[in-house]
Amino acid sequence: MARVKALLALSDERERSLFYDYLSARGFELIVACDGAEAVELATRLGPDLAIVDINMPTINGERIFHLLRTSPHASGVHFVLIADTHVELKGFNQASDLLFLRPLYLDEVYGRLMQMLSAGERRSRGSSQIAGDLAYMSLPDLLQMLQMNRREGELRIEHGSTRGVVTIKDGDVYNATYGNTAGEKAFYRLMGLHEGKFEFVSRPVTEGRRLRGSTESLMMEGSRQIDELAKLMKSFPIENSLVKVKVDPKTLPEGLQPVIYETLSLAGLYRKVSDIVENASHPDFIVYQTVLSLMKKGILEEVKAGESGDALIEAADEARVMERIAELTGEVAAAAGPRYRQRGRERTAGVKAKLFVAAPGPGVLHSFIDACKPMPEFFRSYNRTCRPGEEAVGEAGSIKLRCGLELVLFLVPTVEQMGPLWRAFSSDLAGLFLVLGGGGAQGAAGLAAMRRDILSRRRLPVLHIVRADGEDASAEELRSALGLGHSEELHTLDPHAANPAQPLFRAYFDRLLREEAF
Repeated sequence: MARVKALLALSDERERSLFYDYLSARGFELIVACDGAEAVELATRLGPDLAIVDINMPTINGERIFHLLRTSPHASGVHFVLIADTHVELKGFNQASDLLFLRPLYLDEVYGRLMQMLSAGERRSRGSSQIAGDLAYMSLPDLLQMLQMNRREGELRIEHGSTRGVVTIKDGDVYNATYGNTAGEKAFYRLMGLHEGKFEFVSRPVTEGRRLRGSTESLMMEGSRQIDELAKLMKSFPIENSLVKVKVDPKTLPEGLQPVIYETLSLAGLYRKVSDIVENASHPDFIVYQTVLSLMKKGILEEVKAGESGDALIEAADEARVMERIAELTGEVAAAAGPRYRQRGRERTAGVKAKLFVAAPGPGVLHSFIDACKPMPEFFRSYNRTCRPGEEAVGEAGSIKLRCGLELVLFLVPTVEQMGPLWRAFSSDLAGLFLVLGGGGAQGAAGLAAMRRDILSRRRLPVLHIVRADGEDASAEELRSALGLGHSEELHTLDPHAANPAQPLFRAYFDRLLREEAF
């Protein structure tokens, strides 16, 4: 086995020293991080094989380090060894390639298990794939029937575009399925609906518990039924990007209803788009769409009409130029998509994806900004959020998706000094900054100004300076002074009580983007 490069991110100095001495004596190349932001920056820049991470890391905790790196193209293949005081459930945790240890720790045990994990991963990477091909020529049901007949054990790995799926099989039976951020029946039925993509079967011992119940035949029959029923349902269903709201108090509903009803109503209180409700629900897509439609017919949910076409964030005539400007800002990968877009018109396959940093002095202001984006039809809540109300907000919170194929990911960043490494680690595809002050006057403006200076010292970007129009605000002159703005630089207002609070801000961003001399 080649020398292992490992990131060591442990909060306790003594524990960190013990790990360092133990692993370096066994030939590991070690990279040490003392806080979560530094861990993310080092992992994305240096690409370790392994990350040993304490769940209780300062600045960014271990759970969010895990999710940030799992969704980063520069570190998504890193093996994780997570250290915790109590058991934690992590979305995306792979029992075949990740480990979790609870304190007290025994270094010999940790070392033995991580070497087993790395050895198994090396065997798989050397080409233990025995079956491989394209779903366009061999469907998933055919594959599963063949594997069942031969009583195979291992993983059926599927790639559809940038989304990966895994069907775990033991003794020929389907044990579990994951697809993107979904798992269980929901993931399995989505995989059943794929008609193109690459697949390979990799043999390995399956030790994890079974999540999918029922025979492979019954699962495939039910998957086929739900796919057919969903296709029929969608003909009468409002478009999946419809906005809905709850018309009744869920607490007034009788007890004993199906769990999917309670889950759907709970999610409808958090997400306004039907597609967001479906994506975040644990139940299969058809069941959730069917439930939403039923609740709408009964008047429990109500469709909210989106704005007319005149409410578009950018004019159709400006779309190509916006795509070009974003491509120029984000580098060679995005630039390559620009010509394909111009040749094919508005095909989404020729789109450009970039990132907007949304920075504020504290998590409350950041969460309120995302809430202000919800009424926009172009806004899609992130399905793999690394921030939740009540916690330090950091990571992807949603996207602005336009008809021309442009997707702007909203990446939340608190402006604390220790976050500097995080800004740099995730700024490679950055297309702009939204700097937001809360209703507490100029408090926190110094941190926003420092972040702006740090990022703009490396590249030119459009920047929006935003103040929330509630609470006791300082004067415009005081705010400009605190932010280091000149008299000619705009200070935008976010009115949380407006019908569509964030829409004017994004229009201002695109206007600034098109005026090259403005930044």
